[in-house]
Amino acid sequence: MDRIENLLVALTAEQPASQPSRTGEAVAQDNVTVGEIAPAEAPAIAAAPVAEATSEAPIRPDGRQDELSFTLTPSQGAEVKLVMRQGAKANFSWTADGGMVNFETHGDGGGQSVSYEKGSSVPADEGAIEAAFDGNHGWFWRNRGDREVTLTITTEGNYIDIKRVI
Repeated sequence: MDRIENLLVALTAEQPASQPSRTGEAVAQDNVTVGEIAPAEAPAIAAAPVAEATSEAPIRPDGRQDELSFTLTPSQGAEVKLVMRQGAKANFSWTADGGMVNFETHGDGGGQSVSYEKGSSVPADEGAIEAAFDGNHGWFWRNRGDREVTLTITTEGNYIDIKRVI
């Protein structure tokens, strides 16, 4: 338990003044008290392993960053989803190298679904997703061209996990 407490103390000390504590306690920095988040409200966000091997991954106060690349053959589709809590935000950018793709940005979970944006014959897109509800929020792409297309997506923000669905 001491190891976890040491990690939380180290993470709390590194948080910028605009970030609340992930431990449920208010944090005072530069004579300003930053708001409190109850432990049940703080999402568990897995991070890359630290230099020292541990059984638990520390919570990163700034969210996560990921990049995925994969190739779509003609007529092939693929999906990437971020697991998000309602109100969480993630920035993204994606490119289709070698051609254009059709896409839909959408969300689903808990019996709900939403379509954020659709496009046809698009070489790239960027923006932000704000989760309308708890669940999966992401993109579906289809290569309607006659050549392979390499799709690369970069994400950063407050999401719990990222997964590719074929």
